[in-house]
Amino acid sequence: GIDIIDNENFTWNLRNLFTADESLVVETLDGARISLIADRYAVEGEPYGVIIGDYALRDDNGNLLISGNGGSTRVGEVISSSDIGLQDRVIGDPTPDWKLTTINILNYKDFTFSAQLEYTHGGEISSRAVEDLLERGVTRDTENREGSFVIPGVLADDDTGEILLDSNGNAIPNDIQLNGLRTVFSNYYNANDLSMWDSSVFRIREIAFGYSIDKEKWNNLPFERIDLTLTGRNLWYVAPNFPEHVNFDPESDRGLGRNTIPTNKRFALGISLTF
Repeated sequence: GIDIIDNENFTWNLRNLFTADESLVVETLDGARISLIADRYAVEGEPYGVIIGDYALRDDNGNLLISGNGGSTRVGEVISSSDIGLQDRVIGDPTPDWKLTTINILNYKDFTFSAQLEYTHGGEISSRAVEDLLERGVTRDTENREGSFVIPGVLADDDTGEILLDSNGNAIPNDIQLNGLRTVFSNYYNANDLSMWDSSVFRIREIAFGYSIDKEKWNNLPFERIDLTLTGRNLWYVAPNFPEHVNFDPESDRGLGRNTIPTNKRFALGISLTF
């Protein structure tokens, strides 16, 4: 913390707090995965509380593998690890990489203004609340749902995950059209890692205005001092890596939540009397 300005009528104090946490699970009994809560686990050699789930299969170039022989119920959809019997694996770490908090406190005569700003960087979330919103088309993120869509990727055998090749031995790009409903469910529902988001978020944690009255300036005051404070908390945030219109606050869910309670703004008027 530093005093940027400090004189008789006006002061400006700036405080900063930087935190970064890292953890490592060194050993578990018999090397087992230990379930903590929801799909968060303690796994040897991994950070504490990693997320485990199934994942979309990809080729060596990162292209999604798309079912090319699964019949009418599967063809054109993403192939997940669970579809071919592979074990779930670590797909994310919800713990943020670091966090910066800055608090500005300004005093002018009898007035006080303070603002607490925060930025949290990193940490992955696989939010089923967001997944549900997208799958059911209740936000503007999926308003373009008419017509047909093609999921980018290459065709593969959905029983083995083996890439299908054309007569020249090349992978076959997916060109199978799906309607909007199947497209969204195939992307967000068929593999947990497809609904993972970076949970970096900037927020205005708190803003407060205060006014103080003391007996030295108000001779007929029946108290030594009165402090009035108007406070607003969680006034604004932006999580740039989530779909734009879901308005999701990563602070409400650091794991795999479905029945997530939305965060809220809070306002308070405080009166403090000193006798």
